[in-house]
Amino acid sequence: MIKIANETTITVSLVDSGANVSHTPSSFNVDRTGDNVISFTQVIGTGNEALLVNTDIGTAGRAYFENMDGTNFIEIGLSDSYTIKLLAGEKCVVPVATRALFAQAHTAPITLRCSIMER
Repeated sequence: MIKIANETTITVSLVDSGANVSHTPSSFNVDRTGDNVISFTQVIGTGNEALLVNTDIGTAGRAYFENMDGTNFIEIGLSDSYTIKLLAGEKCVVPVATRALFAQAHTAPITLRCSIMER
């Protein structure tokens, strides 16, 4: 029997007419050896807070984050060393090497939507 690998397709498009930056939209596939994906929403306060990524995810591979707030930004990263800043309504997909992720909202608590896929 042939087992087909789990596959995630990521589509990227960047157009910024004010800075005259344009890239052709592209898609690429990422093979995953793990089967597990978890999706959740979490209310993030204004203090450093661990994301509730459970142990169903063995080796983290990719993470999708979406700031559900209409006003405030959120920072995401390792411990209190934030490397991702999402303004109100922004979203992103990033490769991650750990399940130990933390976040902190600016000014008031916000809801963060998150999906973590195994590598």
